[in-house]
Amino acid sequence: MHDLLQKLGKHIVYEESPTEPGKRSRLWHYEDVRSVLTENRGTKKIRGIVVELPKSDVIPLNPECFLLMVNLEIFINRNASFFGHIDYLPNSLRWIELGGRSNIYIKHTVAFNLKCNYNPRHLVMFDLSSSGIRQLKEFKIRT
Repeated sequence: MHDLLQKLGKHIVYEESPTEPGKRSRLWHYEDVRSVLTENRGTKKIRGIVVELPKSDVIPLNPECFLLMVNLEIFINRNASFFGHIDYLPNSLRWIELGGRSNIYIKHTVAFNLKCNYNPRHLVMFDLSSSGIRQLKEFKIRT
């Protein structure tokens, strides 16, 4: 029953915009996630992203991929490695798990170049434990 409900929910979200993944409220299909993060195709409609690739892979990030996702609340990475830098994270984020297998790809790294106005007041989880990221230089969270 649980699987059936999950499929129904995914179908409902898919029908929000069958041809434009950036106009859906949630993204989980790896091709949709990849296109939004690499081609900067996100919109304010997106509230959640779960990255779960069929096999471990590297996704080159567009530096401004999160810029238009002002309502993004959840970003969970299950098994992707990211390469590039992030210039913006929305203040609306509540849950960030960078996890994945980034530690396998030592040469593939993510640099955070966040502006001083980053103020994630609603952030409850910021998990880097499996990401391979060991230090965030000049990364400050004001409370």
